[in-house]
Amino acid sequence: MRELDWQKKFGVRSSNMKHRIIKFQGEKKNGLPHGFCKVVYEDSSLYEGFYVEGIKQGNGTYYFSDGIMIYNGQWERDMMHGTGRLKLPKKVIYEGDFHENQLIGKGKFTYKDGSTYIGEVEDGKFSGTGIFTYKFANVTFSGTFSNGNPDGMITIVKTDNNGNIISKFYGQVVMGKRSGKGSQYNDDGYSYIGEWDNSKKNGLGIEKNSNGDEYNGQFIDDLKDGKGEMNYKNGKYYIGNWKEGYEEGKGTMIYNNGDIYEGLFEKGIRNGQGEMKYKNGKYYIGNWMDDKENGEGRMILANKDEYIGQFKNGQQHGIGKLTKTSGESYEGSWEGSHAEGSGIFVWANGDSFTGIFHLGMPEGQGKLQTLNGILFQGIWNGMQGEGSIQFPPNVTIQFNSTLLSISLDDDNNNQENNCGEYKRKNSKRKFVNNAKWRRKNDGKMIYVDKDQIQNDQVSKIPQLIDMNMEIDESCIIDVEMLYGEKKLGQGGFGEVFMGNFCGATVAFKKLSQAMNKNTLKEFLHEVALMSHLNHPNIIAFYGYSPSPDMRLVMEYANRGTLSDYLHGDSKANNCEDNEQDSNMNEIEKQMKKEMLEVKEILNICKQICSGLCYLHSKHIIHKDIKSFNILLKEDSINEITVKIADFGLSKFRTHTLTFCIFKGTPAYSAPEVFSNQKVNEKIDIFALGILFWEIWSRQRPFEQESLPQVINNICKGIRPELPIIPKQYPFLARFATLIKRCWSQLPDSRPTAMEVSSELDVIIDICQRTLEAESKKMK
Repeated sequence: MRELDWQKKFGVRSSNMKHRIIKFQGEKKNGLPHGFCKVVYEDSSLYEGFYVEGIKQGNGTYYFSDGIMIYNGQWERDMMHGTGRLKLPKKVIYEGDFHENQLIGKGKFTYKDGSTYIGEVEDGKFSGTGIFTYKFANVTFSGTFSNGNPDGMITIVKTDNNGNIISKFYGQVVMGKRSGKGSQYNDDGYSYIGEWDNSKKNGLGIEKNSNGDEYNGQFIDDLKDGKGEMNYKNGKYYIGNWKEGYEEGKGTMIYNNGDIYEGLFEKGIRNGQGEMKYKNGKYYIGNWMDDKENGEGRMILANKDEYIGQFKNGQQHGIGKLTKTSGESYEGSWEGSHAEGSGIFVWANGDSFTGIFHLGMPEGQGKLQTLNGILFQGIWNGMQGEGSIQFPPNVTIQFNSTLLSISLDDDNNNQENNCGEYKRKNSKRKFVNNAKWRRKNDGKMIYVDKDQIQNDQVSKIPQLIDMNMEIDESCIIDVEMLYGEKKLGQGGFGEVFMGNFCGATVAFKKLSQAMNKNTLKEFLHEVALMSHLNHPNIIAFYGYSPSPDMRLVMEYANRGTLSDYLHGDSKANNCEDNEQDSNMNEIEKQMKKEMLEVKEILNICKQICSGLCYLHSKHIIHKDIKSFNILLKEDSINEITVKIADFGLSKFRTHTLTFCIFKGTPAYSAPEVFSNQKVNEKIDIFALGILFWEIWSRQRPFEQESLPQVINNICKGIRPELPIIPKQYPFLARFATLIKRCWSQLPDSRPTAMEVSSELDVIIDICQRTLEAESKKMK
């Protein structure tokens, strides 16, 4: 008898089940088993069942000689035929139809691990319509089968151990592999509808990820590959080429903020030639690497300034030229988006500077040539220099004490005044050595003759011409009048002390002996500026001493800094200076940690704003508003007055177009500070919004973020989360709106200090009426 297919599949030896009988029990007819008999054959196989004259016919059980296989069911003409149950090797059980010893018809296979097949069978294999449940993997195949494998339209369902559906596939299957068109859905929201091959996504399809991203395009081996488009849930959109799951090749990316990039990609990031159109009007075309502008490129800023040259990591770096709409330009070396190294800067009026730059400003050797022919050549520090001046003919020079202004008028400028007058008419060249000069905001140059300054210490004090103010000699105090020094801390300029001056407790800064020119300049800048300020919410200035060491004497604020008051320590977020220490006992420190009452919050904010209104009315930008530069002073009746301090970075607002150099505290700095844009008093308003948030929440801004993350958050418009508004104080929603206006991304969207003050008046009035109403209810 031929070997049957199911025998091959299960490793069964061929047998015709008609061996010589060695044991017999039952009836016979014509010498042959007949009726119900029990027979043992010479190969040790055993049959218990019905015979018809020696032929198995009817129901019977056959125990195969291998001791494993057992058949119990119907027989016909000595063959398994009809319905029966067959126990096979490997603990496989078949129950169903048999035809002439073959497993044909409808049946059920049960496997050792609990897996089952129910359906049509041919030659012992799944063939036709059926359901196969793979117990170990919790997967069920239902549909058509061929030669033991799913083949045709199949539904594949995978469940968890509790029977919950995890994924479901419906589509074409060839020899057990998904091939052709099909769809898959997962319980996490993932889905795919499209073409398959070898059980992988191959061809055209639509894939929706569980995060909401949706791709429509070509696949190769389960990966996005070829032409396709992706709609990201966050609003981003890409159309173009893909490779191995990444955007690669030529494509277009539309970002969720409205920016558009068209160009080359590599592994999902911009790499190669491409152009970027920013929503804010900025434009870049050139080379990209690692998702940033790298190499040669052209950038047009939102204000229409244009840079053509080299980039590195998204910043101007290398050789390039910046042309401003104002008419100014710079051409030369760049580093970190600053002019750095050799270069030429040309002003709109035609004046030019050629020399060495550092952080966007002249530093080192250089020459400044005016359009009218005056040449300043020497060593520069910012827009101040020391060296020689060359005058062309027909230039009028007016001098007064140590200051000498250069007029660019003709010879007919002969006005009478208290100054002497000197005119050069004939000589084409004249060098004046041992000179200092600076460029004013109106474009003129200021000359200072050092030989006319007698005192060595006073000679360190530059005249602050660019601020239209000087240090009044009446501000100079005798250092002998300061006594009882007690060190409070270390500041950026040097040490900070508490002492006694004319019977009053004061605080004073002592300039470090190791100061550099920039430190001295900032120190004297603060002295000059504070000497012109007088407001109850500005720390009072008492005077300064130029020798034997520089000292700035000011009002002492006995409650320390606002940062200390809010956070219960003497450290501020990202700060360098500590103006004064609170010197409070432990009980007072514990009191500071308690939550500020609403009325007190608004009162502190109002006082800070009043001081800032005063500064802005004087056209002064503080540039470093933060809780650490706000001091508190308590009087005899326990009322606290807020004092704005630390004017080392402050400046008068001008319209001079210069490169922006960052100074200040990053967490409180407006986005334009980090992007080489012109700044105005609106940077103080931005810092005011951050400070109001800090006072309200009693948290330091961006405390858990690194410095690059802080700057990145601010530039991307990410702000701290506002506190929850208590139901009993609905007016705080108005305060929250004011904070949002203050820290707006665009300077023009921020209110003025006066507008903030007016809004605070309204909020305080509502607060007062609310608190009075609550008080009446309690009574």
